[in-house]
Amino acid sequence: MNSKVKQSLREGAPLSDISSGLAYSVVKNCLYKVLKLKSVDELGKHVVLQGGTMRNHAVVRAFEKLVGRNVIVSNYPELMGAYGAALYAKKMKDIARDVVVRPLAELCDLKAYTTEPFRCSGCENRCRVLKNVFANGKVFYSGNKCEKIYTNKGEKGRLAFNMSLFKNETAFRKNSRIEEGVKPYLTLGVPRALNMNEEFQFWNTLFTRCNIEVKLSQRSTYKLYEKGLNTVMADNICFPAKLAHGHVFDLIEKKVDRLFFPYVIYEIQDPNTENSFNCPVVAGYSDVIRSAINPEGKYGVPFDSPVINFKDPKLLKKQCGQYVKDLLGKNFSKKVFNQAFEAAVKAQNDYVNALHSKAQELLDKARQENRMVILLAGRPYHTDSLVQHKVSDIIAQFGVDVITEDLIRREDAGGLANVNIIPQWTYVNRVVK
Repeated sequence: MNSKVKQSLREGAPLSDISSGLAYSVVKNCLYKVLKLKSVDELGKHVVLQGGTMRNHAVVRAFEKLVGRNVIVSNYPELMGAYGAALYAKKMKDIARDVVVRPLAELCDLKAYTTEPFRCSGCENRCRVLKNVFANGKVFYSGNKCEKIYTNKGEKGRLAFNMSLFKNETAFRKNSRIEEGVKPYLTLGVPRALNMNEEFQFWNTLFTRCNIEVKLSQRSTYKLYEKGLNTVMADNICFPAKLAHGHVFDLIEKKVDRLFFPYVIYEIQDPNTENSFNCPVVAGYSDVIRSAINPEGKYGVPFDSPVINFKDPKLLKKQCGQYVKDLLGKNFSKKVFNQAFEAAVKAQNDYVNALHSKAQELLDKARQENRMVILLAGRPYHTDSLVQHKVSDIIAQFGVDVITEDLIRREDAGGLANVNIIPQWTYVNRVVK
């Protein structure tokens, strides 16, 4: 709706027409997307509308015109839920005689509860949460857009495991750091974008072991996305690629010495597949960034995108060695690099094994307890909460464990022999497998 309003304003539509369109949209959304009616006749002859939205007379009139009949609306439609709760409480009191009823005056007494306002730091929404603590010790939260951090479900609800969130946190965890007191040779900025969601553990270990500090861009937010929106070259490019522009600008603002975004055509290959290509956008988007943003020419920050091949271990070591040598010059040590490369390969393998083990553990436990578990399949950058629209969070809120396609990461997880495709795209191979 927001996008349509902006488009209509640009096209010169009158405000009255836009307001009217919004009113009709609210009603159509309710009837055909929420209630999923096939015909308005399913509503019956007598219709009562309630809820705060019905304070808007335009919405009420739009409803009447769309369904072709008059409707009934209370003078206080926003209070109908409260009346319903009161009637339900009265009914429960009549059914259960042992229910303790407290006078309304007592409940309204300020001494009966205390309130504490604060900001939730669970995500970029930064909701203003109000914590209400009652005389009996019970707590009620209000104001939050989700119940991820502060929930009113009580202790009976099962806390589900969200592996998508776990994967994103594990992917960018800095398990290798430069020793305290040691001055790094330089600072490399690495964006949380595209194939870095797959390879960060490798690069972070390699660089830090060579005394190069790695600085990550901040977590994805809509504000960060908008930072780089004016440099996006094509409207039909995928959203994760558009998001990469904002991450690059964030690193420029952090004043890193250089930017690092490699040109990776081949990922690590599964023996059961034909090849291990990255999609052209993931593989070559560093060229687009260089052209569209021009970090070195406009902002004085050199942009490095060496060609890297994860499919061939020998070639990978040679390419990494050449890049680190070019970076460090006389400070380059072949012995230090060899140790750093071995540690980087191990770090990447440990990361893959950790994801596989966690997914298998969750699946086995769900089978033992006869519980539902959902495998949310996607590409590595789909664990970014801004990219996936928090789908995994929503599933987990229902008490269902979420696992990822990393369940089949290892070679013993089965092949693609019975599938009618030529498996040569790394991320797609895992999803199909």
